[in-house]
Amino acid sequence: MFRNALPLVFFFFFFLFVMALEGAIKDLVSRLEAVTARLESVEGQLASGGGGAAAAPAAGGASAAAASSAAGDAYGELVAEFFAPWYATTQKVGGENLKAQMEAFQELVKQVQGVINVAAASKKPSMDVLQKIAAPLAASMKKVKELRESNRRDAQWEHLSTLSEGCAFANFLFVEPTPAPFVKETLASGQFWSNKILVANKGKNQDQCDFANGFTGFLNALHDYIRKHHTTGLSWNPRGGDAAAAASSSSVPP
Repeated sequence: MFRNALPLVFFFFFFLFVMALEGAIKDLVSRLEAVTARLESVEGQLASGGGGAAAAPAAGGASAAAASSAAGDAYGELVAEFFAPWYATTQKVGGENLKAQMEAFQELVKQVQGVINVAAASKKPSMDVLQKIAAPLAASMKKVKELRESNRRDAQWEHLSTLSEGCAFANFLFVEPTPAPFVKETLASGQFWSNKILVANKGKNQDQCDFANGFTGFLNALHDYIRKHHTTGLSWNPRGGDAAAAASSSSVPP
């Protein structure tokens, strides 16, 4: 009798396992859809600003109006310590498309520096002005993504996808009140691809592993930087000047 009951017991526990697994998968899908929707929402807001006159400032070329600040200096140090080595590794391992994509990504990193500098010297502007300041960043992100989408048969598809997902990090400038967690979400999206690079090259090609780890290191460092300097959003100067004027006087073409 006990032996006859074994198939029923097994089926019962197998049914419970399948139901639990189905629930976990649905929960994971829901979380991924929420992250994707949030990214698309922020990028949509940036893109809606068009190519206005007040473009984002260059990385190290902020004018006197966009004076140096603790936040700006700390970001510059972060870029030197974490982004620069990653960029150098990409030049070693990258093919033509990946190198071109990293150039666009580097431009985005510089534009973020410029916006931080402008914010340090300016009062928080209206949404219209903010969208104009953001427009060049949106253009750079679009270029990074297009270099992936137009090269789907590239042998370095995972690399292109890592940068394509990771470039959304720049949206933290316009996220309130939780910009640091937003960057963690971006990191998770990019790691889906960078982890594939790690798995394929572990113990075989250290430069490729360094590329994947460089991406993770940069965004993790950025997360910690944001928690310290832009806890609830980009830090503006309540006693500062006009943001549009500061951005325009140190602008670069989008």
